[in-house]
Amino acid sequence: MANETTFDYSTSIKTAISGTTAVLFCGTIFGFFYAWVCSTMWGLDEADPRVAIEAMQAMNASVRNPVFFPASFLTPVVAFVAAGFARQEQNRVAFRLFTAAGIVIWSAVCC
Repeated sequence: MANETTFDYSTSIKTAISGTTAVLFCGTIFGFFYAWVCSTMWGLDEADPRVAIEAMQAMNASVRNPVFFPASFLTPVVAFVAAGFARQEQNRVAFRLFTAAGIVIWSAVCC
């Protein structure tokens, strides 16, 4: 066959795995913040402001732990890795979406 086309499956697998991982990490951080806003913040609104401030500071300190670290601080990294693999494959849509996700999450969580 003279017109046989070859395909580099290793790059596609890297892109699929990194993209899936990025979506899962983004979903995890979204779920955390959604639950936080829909339950915790409404509960704090009902409390006396002095108590709410102390409670919020204690909750912020409690989420700084090794279990929460990957979901919060590694999500932008995973999104940028997925964007890099998408760029290697010249997938402009995936590259732009993963880059945008990385920037939004980095600015929301890390700044």
